Amino acid sequence: SKLLSLLWLSARLPRALCQLTVTTGPPALLAKLAQATSAAESLYAPGGVVLDGETSVLGWPRHGDGCVGQLGLVELSGDAGRCEVASVMGSIVRGSPWIAVLPAKQTGRSSACRSLAELTRQLQSIAPLSPCGAVFVQDPAVEQRLPEIDPGREDLAVAAIPSLKLEGNGTGGELVNMLYEAVAAGGLAGGVAGELRWGLTTAAALKDGTTPVEFWASPLDSGALSLLQQLATSLRPLRRLLRPVARWHLRLEQNMPHSFRSAACVATGEISNLTAQVGGVLCMPSGDAEHQEAYILAQLQEIGRQKCLRERHAVSPEALWEYIERVLVRCGSVEASGLESCSGEQLQALDLNEEAVLRCSRERLAELLREEIERPGPGVGGNVGMESSLEVRIGGWAYGGAMEAELLFAAICSVASRPPAAGGAAACGDVWHWRDPRWFVYRVSMWPQGFLVLAASFMAPMLSPLLWAALKSSRALCRTAGQYGFTALAAHGGSESPLAPD
Repeated sequence: SKLLSLLWLSARLPRALCQLTVTTGPPALLAKLAQATSAAESLYAPGGVVLDGETSVLGWPRHGDGCVGQLGLVELSGDAGRCEVASVMGSIVRGSPWIAVLPAKQTGRSSACRSLAELTRQLQSIAPLSPCGAVFVQDPAVEQRLPEIDPGREDLAVAAIPSLKLEGNGTGGELVNMLYEAVAAGGLAGGVAGELRWGLTTAAALKDGTTPVEFWASPLDSGALSLLQQLATSLRPLRRLLRPVARWHLRLEQNMPHSFRSAACVATGEISNLTAQVGGVLCMPSGDAEHQEAYILAQLQEIGRQKCLRERHAVSPEALWEYIERVLVRCGSVEASGLESCSGEQLQALDLNEEAVLRCSRERLAELLREEIERPGPGVGGNVGMESSLEVRIGGWAYGGAMEAELLFAAICSVASRPPAAGGAAACGDVWHWRDPRWFVYRVSMWPQGFLVLAASFMAPMLSPLLWAALKSSRALCRTAGQYGFTALAAHGGSESPLAPD
């Protein structure tokens, strides 16, 4: 099965190479849009202009998923409190696939819609014009952007459309301006067409030479954490090429749920400044284990530390991977009261700013958790339940193969690394193969294994002469006994045992 999975990966992964490519449109506007993108980006699609951004979790696109069609500029109703689609500007043919483009004013907190999931629901309601993909152009101010889901509503049940987020002050804004200019110049009768496809993220890989690897693993699920530890270990040769992005499936409930057998919950009143924002209880997957409230709170604080380390401090990908692996290995069995201290020790060992990270996680914990609450869990619509397992996205697309380190390694090498001859990782070459370490290089604890090995190494030189003397004595005794037996046997004529009675 592993061989078949590897063959499937090698045949399928190299195909899709971009996010959104605007292929046709007014030549003058296409040229203007191309000026807003880097020359290196344009090399990925000679037949169009490539726009690369962040893939939303809603829709959960897999590698090779995509949508090819006309671009339609969506306008919402101007009535306050009404989240409805008022019009779609573009040469959209009924029944044909098209890509919805929503300007920043429609995706900001000033919009009548309360989440991107609600926007998606409205796009689906205009059938038979329901799009096969969407582009959300976001407000430059992060705090003004709509969340993907509204924790106070049942947005998780939406059958989401795969979508892409573009920055409003970058290429996304230029795309919207291009569409508006095309409308002002006589409408979009000629059409502006594009291709929305998931695969290798071009701009993200070009900016800092790394590809984002997102993973969902509940800190309370030992099975998911074990898989994550194996993944972090196997990816050591590729760490400089991969940017780890930890995600957590946090769900807000007004009351303690009874239907979630595999969920651990804590009252939001236990988290400073979170009660006024959300209220109720905060839940996350826990596998089949039960945990005390203090331990759940300690793990929520660890979520804050990892988010502070990744988002608010300039830390290299190698340091992030090493911190994640260290916390999994060295702090996994630590009690709730010692988890922060153990985390601080790992930060010190990596020469990171321990004081700044701990201060950030304490002061901004409610804000950091709110960000995760407003982010849907893995799955097409965000996983309505609280199922727990390791889920991985590579460069914005969902990995759907077997959750094994070897297959994940092959998938990441296929899309996130150049050949070794072109300066890529040697670990992705045909000659180099990652293998688990042998038994004699495993880490062992000082007590009792390490102590016994040291004691044996000291005792061996002292006991060796005594053992050698005992061995020589036993050999001499055996020779003497053998000679006596032979002499006695000869005296009896060899017919009877020398010990038999006369």
